[in-house]
Amino acid sequence: MIRLHEASLLAFTKLKTRKVRLFVIILISCLLFGLLVALSLVVRGGLASVESFGDEGFGKRYISGASSVVTDPGELMSNQDIIDRSKELYDDLVKRKTAEAKKVGIEYDPKNEPLPYDEFDNGDGTKSKNINQSPLALQATREYLEENPYPGLPELRAIADGYDPLAFYEMQPIDRYSGEGFALKVLIDGKEEFTPSSAMPEYRDRGLESFPDMWNIMSKDLLEPFVMEGSNLEIGEDGSIPVLAPYSAAEQILGLSPLPSGASAEQKLERIKKLRNEVGDKTFSICYRNAASNALVDQALSVQDEIERGKDDENYIKPSYITDVPSKPCGATRVSEDTRSELEKTEQKKYEDFEIKFGAQKPRAIRADMRIVGVVPDYDMNFGSEAADILSMVLISGIGTGWYTPYEATESSELVGKVFPESSSSTTAFESQFVEFASAADSQRFIEEQTCSFDESSFQMADDPFKKCKEEGKLFTVYPFGSNSLAITEIKNSFNQFFQFAILGVAGLAALIMTAAVGRVIADSRRETAVFRAIGAKRIDIAQIYIMYTVFVSLVILVISALVGAALALYIDATMHESLSLQAVVVFNSSDLTREFRLLGIELRDAVMIAAAVIVAGLASALIPLLTNVRRNPIRDMRDDT
Repeated sequence: MIRLHEASLLAFTKLKTRKVRLFVIILISCLLFGLLVALSLVVRGGLASVESFGDEGFGKRYISGASSVVTDPGELMSNQDIIDRSKELYDDLVKRKTAEAKKVGIEYDPKNEPLPYDEFDNGDGTKSKNINQSPLALQATREYLEENPYPGLPELRAIADGYDPLAFYEMQPIDRYSGEGFALKVLIDGKEEFTPSSAMPEYRDRGLESFPDMWNIMSKDLLEPFVMEGSNLEIGEDGSIPVLAPYSAAEQILGLSPLPSGASAEQKLERIKKLRNEVGDKTFSICYRNAASNALVDQALSVQDEIERGKDDENYIKPSYITDVPSKPCGATRVSEDTRSELEKTEQKKYEDFEIKFGAQKPRAIRADMRIVGVVPDYDMNFGSEAADILSMVLISGIGTGWYTPYEATESSELVGKVFPESSSSTTAFESQFVEFASAADSQRFIEEQTCSFDESSFQMADDPFKKCKEEGKLFTVYPFGSNSLAITEIKNSFNQFFQFAILGVAGLAALIMTAAVGRVIADSRRETAVFRAIGAKRIDIAQIYIMYTVFVSLVILVISALVGAALALYIDATMHESLSLQAVVVFNSSDLTREFRLLGIELRDAVMIAAAVIVAGLASALIPLLTNVRRNPIRDMRDDT
């Protein structure tokens, strides 16, 4: 009988044979299992860091966004009911204006009254009509939406009632191109630039200039986690309007140049620290002009241009009434020359009163100060590495990019109320609603059961792709909002399943590779085995030697794999943790800027599974060769080997 320590000594001696083959087998196996170790350390560490940062921002909140199902935002423009109603309003207005003009003794030509819709040829001999952005068209649209409203917060409340919701929120984006005809400008360095309102404003997505295009109002409770210490979301005593601003705008307000593209994570973190410490409650001015005020500015610019073009023409006669652009930012236009007769002035006053009586706006310009109370990332903010940008799909815990003011400010600020009317008649901007749940399960169930996805085949056929959803009562497209809490939970579950299959696959592959080495060692030892059998060793004694051999090989693989995996994980962590820490600090709005996002985490369950897989792979590799060997005839093996 061969004792265990003797079997161990013999097995250890065999490690010195066939060294090249053994080295190759160990190397390949260590690489396979080392990758598993590294994968476990990196993923578990990353998930732990996400959970750690999740204490701030929206990291551990379960919020679902809901957008009402709409086939096409432009469908209202061609809606026949709206077109017919706008024509009724137009005919009534012409009738009333004609009667009033006769009564007050002024001339009125209905042909000069702009139609509430535009007509155009389809190219096939037919014509179509689309409503435009005139006041009558807006009124017809508003009336239609009052009778046929898009699904909103009341409908969302009713649908979510069965899922134990905690709270509901709202958001409305600015509609810069709405028919209200207002203009919104940032007064850079306190100055107002004047351009014709007909000129299409350039879209900006960075800096202060992005404000008119990217301003949103959102429920205060969603903005609170991103407000800087010492600031608040209330209208200031000086009337200043609170707003969360992009980092690029904060830099501009503080007079800082953007960091170069090659800036280190440390430099970027210092910049963020400086912005947070210094930009709080800084203000900048904006100017709101309604359509009537814009028209006066347009008139002044037009007259100036006309005078400039005719200054060298001796036959040119200047207008009798000349206005100039405002001398003060967001001020009123100025009368620079008025040579009209008293009769002309009286007639002009009659026309102005006549138009006001029928709904014409009075010119209005409002200057307001915006007060920065928080900062949010720019949409293209670079965090320093491609890997960090990829992980940005996981590191989400915020309201998004842009500018944000509390929804409640519409009641306390005249300007906010005008820019974001309570009942929008816009054909291009729609409100979004949000519902918060207590658990990931409730949120996930709500999304799966209530979201509506359009039918691509119907969409391509120009039919209503949401028809089926509407019939089923699914009125919203629902999606996770604010954070990837649901995704993190799903990633954990998916990774656990994936890791189990990965371990089985690697263990199976390693067993096949090791079988060749162990089988060769056993085959080379047939004479030795025969001698042991001849002097009385049992099959179990022989098997014990080779089992110990595979255990030793497995232990070597296990130790080296752990070292290789740890080294690889350390390298990945050292390469990425700075950029990931920067990104996490920004998106989670972390109050501690020194907090680190690490990619190293030990999960005992993973370690046990990997260790077991290595040992099992080693034992499995010896099973078939060993069964074959111990059942061989020792006398025949000795004869064949001579």
